[in-house]
Amino acid sequence: MKKHILYLCLACCFVGPAAFAQSENENTTTTTSSSDNSNFMDRFYKIKDSYSNIPDAYGKFASSTYDMEVFIKRYYAYKETHPEFGNYAADYAASTYNMEEFTGRCQEIQKSYPKMTEVWGDYAGCKWNIKDFITRYYQVKASYPKLSEYFGAYAASNQNLNDFAKRYYAIKDSYPKQDKYYGDFAGSSITLNNGKGKKETAGSK
Repeated sequence: MKKHILYLCLACCFVGPAAFAQSENENTTTTTSSSDNSNFMDRFYKIKDSYSNIPDAYGKFASSTYDMEVFIKRYYAYKETHPEFGNYAADYAASTYNMEEFTGRCQEIQKSYPKMTEVWGDYAGCKWNIKDFITRYYQVKASYPKLSEYFGAYAASNQNLNDFAKRYYAIKDSYPKQDKYYGDFAGSSITLNNGKGKKETAGSK
């Protein structure tokens, strides 16, 4: 009986710390890949202040779940590795796909819709198959023809039309100078700001 108790104690000593270490490593990994700001505009200004030369990445980062270090590594890695689709590096960086998967999706929509270059990145980075993506594209086109710049953002998003439109007008009313990024916010589920900031005016940057 005493021997059994001794063996049990020894097992706890060896297994316990190992299990704790494994749990700690998993938590560290999760923290590394999670967002490092709580709202879209905080994240937007963080990357804008740090990387003034890549404006194509501002909205994609702001709406993503990656911290900035991971996002930037993914952005430049794709740009250097796949220059033929380099214009979509920000879409890749914000997505959950690896390079091979993302590039395959770029090639898929390139083959099927060669003239729709403005939405290749939206499709490649989203969860939808090409049939569902195109259906959503024409859905928003029919309902909101004036939002042509954001058709791809809606088609790629998880939002329904009404919620996408509400989010679009929310950022448009508050940040009229950031129209290039309206679709990134409208298509995401992240909050716009912390509710304490002032609205952007026509003369602000």
